[in-house]
Amino acid sequence: METIGISQGRLGEIEQDKTKPAADTLIQLRKQFNIDLNWLLHIK
Repeated sequence: METIGISQGRLGEIEQDKTKPAADTLIQLRKQFNIDLNWLLHIK
């Protein structure tokens, strides 16, 4: 995940809800993967 500035381990922790990502990380994930930010945050 070098393209967005976080390690693979950190991404795994975020995926497993062990830690919360910083706002800039969310923005980079949204840009990198063309993901709707509301979906990423589980907002309906």
